[in-house]
Amino acid sequence: MDDIISELKRLKEEHMQEKKDDIYFRTIEKLLVIERQAIYGTLSQKNKKIELEIDKEMKNYRELKNVN
Repeated sequence: MDDIISELKRLKEEHMQEKKDDIYFRTIEKLLVIERQAIYGTLSQKNKKIELEIDKEMKNYRELKNVN
């Protein structure tokens, strides 16, 4: 039983790491956070923040493609 639990924990950690490494998922997640903040009125200059986030992730994407 302990083996199963430890294996499930390991799989969960791997899955979380894959999500952190996935540029598309990470970008969408950040954009959704920005959108949520804008909806609730806790964020000013939404478009500027979205553009900055996309530019930052595009840079990461280009670096990843150049490495591969």
